[in-house]
Parts: sequence; C-alpha cells; structure tokens
Amino acid sequence: MKKFISIVRSIEGILLIICSGLVVRDNTIASHFNSSGKFDAYGSGIEIIIAPIVVIWIGEVMIAIDKASRKKAGTVDSPFIYVNEWQQIVALTVISVVLLILMILKIVF
Repeated sequence: MKKFISIVRSIEGILLIICSGLVVRDNTIASHFNSSGKFDAYGSGIEIIIAPIVVIWIGEVMIAIDKASRKKAGTVDSPFIYVNEWQQIVALTVISVVLLILMILKIVF
C-alpha cells in the first residue's frame, strides 16, 4: 500500500511542479478557442493550476478507495501493488499527460 501511495503522490507532485513552472513562465494564456481553432479569449496564468488540483483530487480518491478495498480484503500490510492499483496508476498518468499537453497548448497559442 505504501508503494502505491508514494507512486500516486509522486505523479501529483511532478505535475504540480511542472504547472508551477508554467504559471511563473506566462501570466496570460489562451482560455478559449473558436471553431476555426484560433484563440479568441485570454485568461490568467493561474488557470493552469486547475489541472493539478483535479489530478490531486482524483489521486486521493483512488488512495481512499484502495485503502477501503484492502482493509475489506485484509491485505493492508501486503507490500505488493495489485493489478487494479497498477491500472489506477496508469489511468492517473494518462490523465496527467493529457492535461499537461492541454496546458502547454494553451500557453503556446
């Protein structure tokens, strides 16, 4: 369980550090794209912080669900990461990468 928690919190921390760097880099970002793909509205750089907050919330919900399921199964002290936990780690990583790409696109345009 400790390995799973440390991996999830590492993913959250890495995304938070990257987003903090992006906020410091740019104060204004594209906040809306029209139907032709061009941006037509600007927003504050603080909007980038929304993505790590979402990832942290999802990660903590995953940890709570796994703690409850391990407690129910009696495997709280098991040092292994189970298949469903690996699936959650992969899902959290994919969500983080997609949100990071979207944030970078907002800054580049």
